[in-house]
Amino acid sequence: MIPKLICGNCGHDIASADSYCSSCGASIDWPETAGSSLRSGRTSKTTNLICPLCGQANESRSAFCDSCGARLGPASKSPSSPRLPPLKTLQSWKLTLGLAVLLIGTLTLLKSSRNDSPESLSPNSAGMVKEIQSLQKAVDANPRDAHSLLQLANLYHDVRVFPKAIAMYERYIEIDPSNADARVDLGTSYFEMSFEDTSRRGEYLAAAKQAMEKALTYVPRHQLALFNLGIVRFHTGEIEAALDSFKKCVMVDSTSETGRKAMQFLNQHSSINSSS
Repeated sequence: MIPKLICGNCGHDIASADSYCSSCGASIDWPETAGSSLRSGRTSKTTNLICPLCGQANESRSAFCDSCGARLGPASKSPSSPRLPPLKTLQSWKLTLGLAVLLIGTLTLLKSSRNDSPESLSPNSAGMVKEIQSLQKAVDANPRDAHSLLQLANLYHDVRVFPKAIAMYERYIEIDPSNADARVDLGTSYFEMSFEDTSRRGEYLAAAKQAMEKALTYVPRHQLALFNLGIVRFHTGEIEAALDSFKKCVMVDSTSETGRKAMQFLNQHSSINSSS
């Protein structure tokens, strides 16, 4: 009976002729003793990580793809990690998981993203890769194609390739600086990067705060900008300013999901103060 072969990184089935896992892109290190029986005499290759988003070969020690900036290795796909819930489109802007940190430290998720199916949001989806490549060609051919720039930025944001998302949002905002929604998305990307690259956490938080504040200069009652600014201010230690942002957020619409979440922060803070 031929033994079942699986990838040691993600557990996906592999064939004896494979050098890389077709699911996660990890290099397969075949034991020397099994070389003749499992690999038909093929010699082992250097261990490279193939980017699941763009196909670029990277050094095995790389954490991010040299070409597109996507996360590589076990962090890009882990059997033990819960699958992110599908993002639902309500507007072009969104509130990400990282920005919904409660006062007491628990996490909640407010979803307001574009109308994409779970499959189309997967970095390993062939359709997603083709769409990104198509949009990249469009912006390369016409650097001032604002529509394609914004779409590309949104796609990179949704697959969590935040360095690329930031670059595309910045380019788009140079063309249309008054788009508050794009500035909010830029801010959430910077905020997420404060967790991806903790050595520059302060720098990214400052950039996130600036993006939210700039969005509010164009749309003072932008509810997500107010809510997100409150979260960022909590992370920078500006508690009173954060509470002020949440109060303004509630005043915009206390019945919306974002408004109710802001009220939850305010109620928790009031409860904590009254019990102390």
